Amino acid sequence: RKRAEEALRESEARNRSILESALDAVISIDERSRIIGWNPQAEFMFGYSTHEVRGLPLDETIIPARYRHAHGMDRMLQRGDGSALRRRFDFFALHRDGHEFSVEFAIAASEVNGQPMFTAFIRDITERNLAETALRESEERYRTLVELSPSGVFVFSDGQTVYVNSMAMAILGASGPHEILERSP
Repeated sequence: RKRAEEALRESEARNRSILESALDAVISIDERSRIIGWNPQAEFMFGYSTHEVRGLPLDETIIPARYRHAHGMDRMLQRGDGSALRRRFDFFALHRDGHEFSVEFAIAASEVNGQPMFTAFIRDITERNLAETALRESEERYRTLVELSPSGVFVFSDGQTVYVNSMAMAILGASGPHEILERSP
């Protein structure tokens, strides 16, 4: 019995260490969507301490008002299904100070002592979204520059022509890029 108790304490300490060192916010909620667990990353990400949010509805704490009824949390919690369960999706979250930010959100269902429990794994993706936007804008500028170039531009990949600009088509007398791309060796 003592070995089993010691093994249980070690297991709990390992699990606590994992949750406390996780880079993502990990939030546990009960079947009524009330917060029952909140790791240090959740404190950092949302600006609330664990004791401030324990027992509060998740919806009213971190989900912007305009999304509270649209995400299906009630349906998911009542029936254990819904579009949010067992998949990742991008969403907006609400910080304590009122600013919204982009997150990737996944939620899993489990049972503890016969009671349903849900765990949300939340990652701030603001920087990723900003980088993707900057990349799209850069690609668009490059595409515009190449398209407006007074020189014919050909792009090759593995010996195949994969892109030609308008000037290249004019030089070759092609009515569209397909005529050049189809002739590519």
